[in-house]
Amino acid sequence: MIPEKFPGEIDVLFCHNPDCADYGLRNNGNLHYCGWSGTGEKIRMVYCKTCRKQFSERKGTVLSESRLPEEKVISILDHIREGCGTRATSRLVHVCKDTVTQYILKAGIHAKKAHDELVTFSPSHQRNPT
Repeated sequence: MIPEKFPGEIDVLFCHNPDCADYGLRNNGNLHYCGWSGTGEKIRMVYCKTCRKQFSERKGTVLSESRLPEEKVISILDHIREGCGTRATSRLVHVCKDTVTQYILKAGIHAKKAHDELVTFSPSHQRNPT
């Protein structure tokens, strides 16, 4: 068995196989870590006991299929969040401006999905019109 770097973190993951009976269900007990991937084996692989498929812990995140180190992606997004432009960010982080644009797009798509999920599961509140 592979030791977990961050115990309990697997609870926030879910199976990404749409044909799986446990697709999209978090903290369902169907997932466990099954190996490592990536340069230096820094990315954990997750195995679904239900459908017997495996996927990267990065699946469904901005880092999915990323070839850049995690720290560099975070730096790109931090610069953009702080108001730096695409070209300035590319110079500061030492990547192509197209790479910056790619991660802005990925982060936007991910943020929309996260927002939609949180809004869907948030409790409804009655508001008084003002």
